[in-house]
Amino acid sequence: VPECSYRGRGARADIINHLSRIHDLVVFEADSVFNRHDFDLNSSAGYYLKLTYLDEAQDILIYACLMRGDNRQIIWNERFYREKEDVFKILSEVAEAVAKKIGATITPQEENLIEKYSTPNLTAYDYYLQARDLLWQHELTRDTSVLPTARNLLQNAIRFDSCFAPGYAGMSNLYLINNWWNKYFDDD
Repeated sequence: VPECSYRGRGARADIINHLSRIHDLVVFEADSVFNRHDFDLNSSAGYYLKLTYLDEAQDILIYACLMRGDNRQIIWNERFYREKEDVFKILSEVAEAVAKKIGATITPQEENLIEKYSTPNLTAYDYYLQARDLLWQHELTRDTSVLPTARNLLQNAIRFDSCFAPGYAGMSNLYLINNWWNKYFDDD
């Protein structure tokens, strides 16, 4: 996933989240399995999913490549090209295709969870992705200057969809970060 794309990083996280809903799979975030962002050979990782996310004017292209963890052999790759409005369908399709290629069994209940979106509102989702990216940035750098922007983005997400649970969860996370930060790092 290109490092400059909050949407690409968000797509990767959402696909991993979809895959983690499948009982037949054990899913790890790449950073917890590999030593570098690019990745070292690692026999404990059965497969590695690499994504390229391209956001064009009205369309999205995701190139998914599934490799063996021990030798980087490509065992499957596919392009998913759709209109932006179909972003949630693309993320579900990628997750289901990966699971099927690995040979995982997907129950009907798991399939329903994978195909369920958190919001039908693309604007709310985009605000949320930007905020989530800033919160990840804060986790890595402890840069508190990004927190007010993250709060504004989450508030915008909730304004566009008042039932958007991840937006509220993000606000709760932000509240916890602020309280923790103030408790341990406040100079007062």
